[in-house]
Amino acid sequence: MEIMKEDEKIRMLKEGLEDLKMYIKELSDFLPLSVCTINPMGIIVDINEAVEVLTGYIPFELVGQNISIIFLEKEEIEEIEEIIKQKGTESRELNLLTKENKKIPVRIYASIRKDREGNYLGYFLTFLILAKLKPFKKARRKS
Repeated sequence: MEIMKEDEKIRMLKEGLEDLKMYIKELSDFLPLSVCTINPMGIIVDINEAVEVLTGYIPFELVGQNISIIFLEKEEIEEIEEIIKQKGTESRELNLLTKENKKIPVRIYASIRKDREGNYLGYFLTFLILAKLKPFKKARRKS
């Protein structure tokens, strides 16, 4: 009887974890913010719908590719990854390249991902279109 209770606990934990994964994915897809999950080797492991809309790529085309595929400044991506490992976060302006090779100025925000032991798992990367941020910056300066 004790074994069945243990099996039931494991089953419930697995279901809870799957529910949490689904919740995080749904939340990520709902947000209008472009979010990528990058592994320690700089490979895209997940993108949300906002990334698809902005870049013109579908997940199948980006997942498994190096993150530098969608940026003009390829060398800066490696530099950013090193800074993230040291500082935990980084932000700067880059040029996003769409599937049609259109250049879009963006501000990227990167934040480290670690497991509970503190091991480096990669990072989250978000980007905002600069043209959409400029009116907010002007309004803040006036106030």
